[in-house]
Amino acid sequence: MFNEIVIHQGPDASPPKWAIDFAVGTACMSPCQKRKVGISVYRCIEALGSGIERTERTGISGFNGPPVSRCGTLTTPPASGHCDGSKACRDSCGRRCVHAEFRAIDTISTYGRRYSLTTDQMRMVHVKLDGAGKLIPNDGPSCVECSKHILDVGVGGIWLYQDSVWHTVLDAQEREAIEPRWIYYDAERFHRETCVRLGVY
Repeated sequence: MFNEIVIHQGPDASPPKWAIDFAVGTACMSPCQKRKVGISVYRCIEALGSGIERTERTGISGFNGPPVSRCGTLTTPPASGHCDGSKACRDSCGRRCVHAEFRAIDTISTYGRRYSLTTDQMRMVHVKLDGAGKLIPNDGPSCVECSKHILDVGVGGIWLYQDSVWHTVLDAQEREAIEPRWIYYDAERFHRETCVRLGVY
């Protein structure tokens, strides 16, 4: 049921549908009122060549939000006590919250050791939801903390549902006319494009 062929190349490339659905469901768990992000992870069980792989589900996921304490309660932002969408909450979330990628990566190494797998077999699926819970495109690689962690841990790659011309200067009407699509980045390319975009090097 969860064994599926994935093609990384071409305009119709996408991760497995169940991996997308799992990432969306995980994103819905996020308490964040600014943006809900979800990650699901699947495994490449067989490389078939030319960017084609046979895959299987792992059950690994992660969502963005405040860190969870050892006693199981969410740590609270200074003013509101929870993710409430206030200006103070939005202004501090980048410093206070855990990214979905980090939560997923923390589980990947444990999973790999348990089943004698290598992390480069793992593929991450990244989704972002709007306030109504609808899948929306992001604008490409943009977080160097996540990209360097993904590369350092050895994850094989990551799928982003994105505007494929994030690096091109367009007006709002031109950008609206472009159909977003799934784009696969191997970990090295993901980190390199993130660094170039942010001017890290």
